[in-house]
This record gives sequence, structure tokens and C-alpha cells, in this order.
Amino acid sequence: MTRLRRPLLIALLALSSACARAELYLLSKVELSGMTERIAERIYTGKQLDYNNKSLTPLNYTPENPVRQRFLGTVIGKTDAEYVAYWATRRYVGLGTPPEEVRDRLKMLNLISSREGALGYIEASSEEMVELRKKYSVLLIRNAETAAK
Repeated sequence: MTRLRRPLLIALLALSSACARAELYLLSKVELSGMTERIAERIYTGKQLDYNNKSLTPLNYTPENPVRQRFLGTVIGKTDAEYVAYWATRRYVGLGTPPEEVRDRLKMLNLISSREGALGYIEASSEEMVELRKKYSVLLIRNAETAAK
């Protein structure tokens, strides 16, 4: 039994350290330098439609995605239920529609690449971002340690 626990423990520790290094990033083909979390929050709540005179179209993950939960809590300051209710109210009074939802990271990256003004977010390690910065404008939102506080 002890023999089985040790490899499992090592795997769990490696996974937790990998998760601890995960950071939340905004990505777009539109230049994001100078953007703040407050501006991102305004874009994802429909209160602001552009940035630096460029129209932005926010993309969101589907509700079951844990990255969405983290993004909503960290940047928007709402739970998923609160966010859905917020958009239901805005839609009802004619103040817009919620961001388009995508199921996974690959679809998020594909849409950001192919749609002008698309704005999305992903969770990634700083090592992964080295490659992604070659293709996208990137803004670090928060790392996992900061977001957990």
C-alpha cells in the first residue's frame, strides 16, 4: 500500500505545483498594452465595447469550465450564477447580449486568431506564454497565488 501512495503523492504534488504556476491571461490580436482588470471587467459586462478605438468582442468559456469560474471571480467579482443573472437582466432591458461562449481552450485560441477584435482569456504557465506572445497581444491578469487571496 505504501508503495502505491508514494507515486500518487508525487504525482499530486507535481500537479499542484503546475497549477500554482498557472496564470490568467487576456489575449487578443488588438493591442492590449495599458489595459487594466477594470477595463476587462467593463468589457465582459457590456459597459465598454472598445479599447484604444478598436472594437472588442469578448469570448467566454461555457459555465462548466473552471477557468471561467476563476475569471469571473477574479476579474468580474461575480459567481457564475450572478453573472448569468446580470446578463439576463441586461438582455431583458435591451442593453446587449452576453459574450459568446466557447467550450475549450483550443476553440478560444482559434476564435481569437480568426476574428478581428476578439478578446478571450486562458489559463497558462509563463513558459507557454512565451510562444503565445509571438501571435497575440497578451495581458497578465493575475497569477494563481494572487487570485487565491
